[in-house]
Amino acid sequence: MEKTKADVFLERLRSELQVAMGCTEPACVALTAATAQNSFGLEPENIVIRASRDMIKNVMHVGLPNSDLKGISAAAALGIVISDPFRGLNILSALNEEDTQRAAKLLGERKISVELAEGAPPVYVSITLKKGERAVTAVAKDFHTNVRILMDGEREESFSQQNMSEDKNTYSLDDIYEFACTVPLERISFLLDCAKVNLELSEFAIKKNYGISVGRISCPQDGDEMHDIDSLFAKASSYASAASDARMAGCPMPVVINSGSGNQGITISVPLLVLGKGLSKSEEDIIRALALSHLTALMLTDRKGRLSALCGAFTASIGTAVGYVYLLSGTLEQMKDVSDLMVANLIGLLCDGAKGSCALKIHSCLDGAALSCKIVMAGNKVPAGEGVLGYSADDTLDVIEKISRDGMVPLDKTVLSLLIEHNHKRA
Repeated sequence: MEKTKADVFLERLRSELQVAMGCTEPACVALTAATAQNSFGLEPENIVIRASRDMIKNVMHVGLPNSDLKGISAAAALGIVISDPFRGLNILSALNEEDTQRAAKLLGERKISVELAEGAPPVYVSITLKKGERAVTAVAKDFHTNVRILMDGEREESFSQQNMSEDKNTYSLDDIYEFACTVPLERISFLLDCAKVNLELSEFAIKKNYGISVGRISCPQDGDEMHDIDSLFAKASSYASAASDARMAGCPMPVVINSGSGNQGITISVPLLVLGKGLSKSEEDIIRALALSHLTALMLTDRKGRLSALCGAFTASIGTAVGYVYLLSGTLEQMKDVSDLMVANLIGLLCDGAKGSCALKIHSCLDGAALSCKIVMAGNKVPAGEGVLGYSADDTLDVIEKISRDGMVPLDKTVLSLLIEHNHKRA
């Protein structure tokens, strides 16, 4: 039987909104290494990591939960020590001090080498463990949890421009809006539970000094007691940023991800809970807004790529802006207008890797979402075809794709070379 669009949307939400601990790129590296070690069963003499440009970039500076180690080699070493692939993206939740010490010893023995996998898809890492004549390779490709062992005789594939793009779904904001408004509530009620996981991290982090404390410093002084729209928008930006402050510093609390990213999951869900509760919206309204926002962000991810030179907070916050309009009883046309405003304002926001200052970008993107929402709710919009905007919502989706996949690829290469150069200077 052919699947309906509703079936596709529900499957996508359930498969994408997974629980993870820490940044998902090092978790993916650790998961791949654990998969290889679980199959290998010996202490490796040599470990070879081959990874895409974006994987290397996103592992370089981010904190790892339950550890003071950093970097792609450290993530692989921890995965080898844990050797338990069945934890998925929660793999680093199992770390203890002994594991960290064993991983540090492995790093000190200089057994690990890292190579750039030229032309690989954005989400790609292979880890080969060797001892004598024995070797095992595990590969993660396209999705952070899509990890498999290469069987005897199999080789890593060579990459071409054709296999760099992920399969793109062709659904539109009209399709998403119809689904979010009509799907039986019990089928999407789990979205509220997912959002509460992220809000719990925000509420914990807003009182702490993680990273540069973007969320704590920017939070309105009166917090929960303020209910005017500007204060709610400000609180939403601060709470989401606080969760990112903590997560990028390696806080050992779980998040629910979107598009393989905890920061994107936070950017979408926490602000909608803050605004929805502040406006005394019903649980149903909040759940339907979450469905609309998560699927909008996933639609944009299909266009820009799961990892790219275009910051994921930008595309996630377009989903948030659409959800804001829904919670303020706006129309479908106003949701399309708010998406265009976000593109007009923030297109080209650079991803220079996962790190503490990601919280700054999340705050800026959510401030942009709030401003865009207020503009469209006042009856204004950016004229179609102005700047890079298309003449329809679908045309603008094509613009995001072209800028991310074509225009920003050379920039992504430059960014990685700068990050490597800076790392060498620090060393």
